[in-house]
Amino acid sequence: MKILLIAPNQPRILSPGYMQKIQEGLGYLPPLGLMSIASYIIKQGSRHSVAVIDALVDNIPQVKLEEQIRSFAPDVVGIHAITYALLDVLDTAKTARKAAPKAKIVVGGPHPTIYPKETLNFSEIDYIVSGEGEIPFFRLLSYIEGEIKDLSSVEGVAGKESPEGSRITPYIHSNPDELPFPMRELTPYKKYSTVVGRDDFSTAIMGSRGCPYKCTFCHTAGGKTVRMRKPEHIIDEIEACIKLGIREFLFFDETFTLDRKRILEFCRKIGERKIEIVWDARCRVDLVDEEILQAMKKAGCQRIQFGVESGSKRVLNILKKGFEPEQAIIAVKAAKKAGIATYADFMIGNPGETYDEIQETIKFASKLAPDYVHYSITIPLPFTSLYNDAIEKGIIKEDYWLRFAENPDESFRVRYWEENFTGAQLEELVAKAYHSFYMSPFYIVKAIGKLKSFSELKRKIKAGLKLLQMGK
Repeated sequence: MKILLIAPNQPRILSPGYMQKIQEGLGYLPPLGLMSIASYIIKQGSRHSVAVIDALVDNIPQVKLEEQIRSFAPDVVGIHAITYALLDVLDTAKTARKAAPKAKIVVGGPHPTIYPKETLNFSEIDYIVSGEGEIPFFRLLSYIEGEIKDLSSVEGVAGKESPEGSRITPYIHSNPDELPFPMRELTPYKKYSTVVGRDDFSTAIMGSRGCPYKCTFCHTAGGKTVRMRKPEHIIDEIEACIKLGIREFLFFDETFTLDRKRILEFCRKIGERKIEIVWDARCRVDLVDEEILQAMKKAGCQRIQFGVESGSKRVLNILKKGFEPEQAIIAVKAAKKAGIATYADFMIGNPGETYDEIQETIKFASKLAPDYVHYSITIPLPFTSLYNDAIEKGIIKEDYWLRFAENPDESFRVRYWEENFTGAQLEELVAKAYHSFYMSPFYIVKAIGKLKSFSELKRKIKAGLKLLQMGK
């Protein structure tokens, strides 16, 4: 069969206005999930042919996408879905149905994992994949071809023919080392980059799946059970990327340094193989120290992203972060000593948060002095304890994400945690927080002095211009 996997364009994404101005200059990450599914299908030595369309990075409108689908003439179309882009996902499914009327349309990703039955209710969608998609999608192909007779035997998959009321359990792969590397060559891989990157193009990579922590605002698609890849397997993937000319990487693990011994081994083996790359990682402030940071730097780590969230100990406790502000100061100081740039995430408008505590966070960010900050307004997301609390306390009057999943429309608006502030007040506070950090003369001079290339300068100027538009 001919399989076409699509990452939809997102002209109708549900994004607050302040975020749209920030996101436009940040760059794009590759569709790792789709590339992994494509790779798994191909590596089985099956008779299926597979293509991937990243309509987002190529900014492909529906009319052009229809032409591409019709030209490929797929038997099965797989579409990646996040809740924020549900309107665009459904537009893409409708386009696929029009261009390839006989094709089976499958939707996977975080949205159908959270809302499987609601997703399957749309007439354009034949099947959904819940959880990690490589094996379930491949087995679904066998079912469509008639090799598997009972769809209920395919874990993580449901279809229109599934019995009403049947339980759909997300598929979680126990050993990611058994999966082949994502086939980046199926995508326009030289178009992926980030505003904070060094090279003209980069890629994302997963060294582990899952997260054991209990932050109230987060729903981890990979589940709470962490499954780690062996250092050798990760490095083999890096070397495969180097053959494509890719030498900059973003480790997209929820918590990169969760296993200290394993990361030290990874860094040591990078040196033993004499691999010259640069990479970023996402870490917790309480899971780094001088030894591990020095090892990461020596292995090519150029930047660490810390989820600091707040400068208030009380707010951090409410969010169940499990660390204190002082630990963030120690971590950022140690990273700077190692020569690693730092990127700190903060949230504004948290449960019970006061104006003084927001100002405390803004001042704390300046005191922390990371190389980059990202401020976001707290949004209760579906299937998080924060969202359940918002409904229970009346901050949000109904299960509005469920209503949207059932009946998405243009009038939908993302809701903040508006306990002590209105949405407009929160957006104004975030705009001021960004300006106070990035527009200070000290920061601008420091940032210019650290530029590594002209292309990096162009990306940062573009992002800076978007930042200046905030609050206007």
